[in-house]
Amino acid sequence: MNLFVQAIRRFRAFSREQEITFVPVVFPLFSDVDRYPFDWVHEQIGEVFRTEGIAHLDLLEAFRGQSPQRLQVIPLVDAHPNEIAHRQAAENLFHYLLANRLVDAGYAPRQASTPQREMWQILDRYLHQVVEVDPGMAGKLVESGDGPAGEPP
Repeated sequence: MNLFVQAIRRFRAFSREQEITFVPVVFPLFSDVDRYPFDWVHEQIGEVFRTEGIAHLDLLEAFRGQSPQRLQVIPLVDAHPNEIAHRQAAENLFHYLLANRLVDAGYAPRQASTPQREMWQILDRYLHQVVEVDPGMAGKLVESGDGPAGEPP
């Protein structure tokens, strides 16, 4: 653990010298995140970061409850994160950076800053537009043969 602590201190020092924000991200292994055999490792790493005063993001809880095979590069062979897991990690990291004001709020997707009431109005409009059918257009589709199967033109 001493080598880990020394490495973290060097990373932090270098980052400060370069005026770079240092945010370590801890990935779980995707062997089985529900019966994860390395919780204790995440706890120890987290304790080092807390002791050193280093903000960090541990992704273990973000992946609990998911199928490990869905997250693995080669299911049951290589438990490293695949593109799905990397996408989820990126989204979690992005939200962490926004929440901790390490990324300008202008980068937040519009939906993230849209009030809930407005989102429900948008969803309501979308749902109603999808289910509304223009009878004239439906008739033209049937006449052209592009309508639902089984209906003669």
